[in-house]
Amino acid sequence: MRQIHRAKLAGRYLDKHVNKNSHSGHTGVCWRENMQKYYAYIMVNRKQIPLGYYENMEDAIAARKAAEEKYFRPRQEKVDAIRRMVKEKRS
Repeated sequence: MRQIHRAKLAGRYLDKHVNKNSHSGHTGVCWRENMQKYYAYIMVNRKQIPLGYYENMEDAIAARKAAEEKYFRPRQEKVDAIRRMVKEKRS
């Protein structure tokens, strides 16, 4: 059961919705007025990991997408494997 619970939590990382007051329109990318740059970050295990400041939004989004692949893809693969195991046991 613990694995399934973790699987459900991990699956939520990739389905994250954008906050309604987001100026960039992308999760993990925001405009920092004091720096006059876009800031990219990602939350992993309740900790914010900074990805850097960028002159344009496209670079910040690309950094965020790369971080999602690095941090969340292995988790999603585990989720998929657990779901397959559960499905096979039910069959």
